[in-house]
Amino acid sequence: MRSLFLSVFLASGLFASAQFLEETTSVLDKKNGAPLFELREGESIYTAQPAEGWYKISKKVWIDPSNLFEKKIMAGTKLMNKEGEEIGHTMTEVKAYDIKEVEKFRGKNLQTAIIKGYVFKTKIKDGSIPEEKVEELLGIKNRRDQIKGFEELFDMYQFEERTFDDLNVKVLRAFNTTTGDEADFRLILVYRSETSLYAIITNDHTIDAPRVKDEKEEGDFRIIYFYKPSQSQRELMDTILYTYLAL
Repeated sequence: MRSLFLSVFLASGLFASAQFLEETTSVLDKKNGAPLFELREGESIYTAQPAEGWYKISKKVWIDPSNLFEKKIMAGTKLMNKEGEEIGHTMTEVKAYDIKEVEKFRGKNLQTAIIKGYVFKTKIKDGSIPEEKVEELLGIKNRRDQIKGFEELFDMYQFEERTFDDLNVKVLRAFNTTTGDEADFRLILVYRSETSLYAIITNDHTIDAPRVKDEKEEGDFRIIYFYKPSQSQRELMDTILYTYLAL
C-alpha cells in the first residue's frame, strides 16, 4: 500500500521540485519585513537554510517584458508559470535575477527571471523540506521502513540517478534558483548498494545524522560519511560533487 507520506503529494500533483507553500503567501523583503510579492497556495519554491524560523526563498517566474525596467519588476506585475498561468503578482518593485528571454511564447516574447524574498516557516507545507525529511528517515530504526521511506522520497522529488564505479548516486537539483536549463545540485545521497547509504552531500544546507564516521566541509558543500572512506573514495566523492554543479 502506498504510504500517506507519498499519497498526499501524489494527490496534490506536486512533483519534480522541493518545497511548497501551505497557503497564498506574501513574500517579504527581509525577516518581519515588508511585502514584495504574493504567490498562490501550493507553488513550488526553493528554500535556503532557515534562520530563526525564517526561510530565504527564490522562485522562477515568467513576466511580460514591458513590466521589467533596469532589472526590476514593476509593482502590480502578473507573475506566471511556464504554461502562462497566473501564480501571483508583485506588490512593489522587485529585483530580478538571472533574466532570460523566452522567444515566441504563445505568440509573444516573455522574460523569465528569479525573484527572492523571505517567508516564515509556517508558510511551508509540512514534510516538504527535503533535508528535514532525510533527517527524519535517518532516525527510523526499522531498516525496512527506512528503506521504503527513502524510495518514496526519491519518487516524490524525481531524484536523478547515476552510477559512479560501485556507488549508486541519487541527486536532487536546486530548482527555482536559476533560469538556465540545468541547476546545481541541492542534495546527493550516495549508496554502496541499493540499500546501504554510504554518504550524503549537501549544498548550502546541513543535515544532522547519527553514526557519522567522517565528514568534509568546503565552502557551501558538506560531505558526511557513514563508513570510513579511503583516499580513492574521497577523490571519487569530489568527482560526484563537481559533476552536479551547473556550468
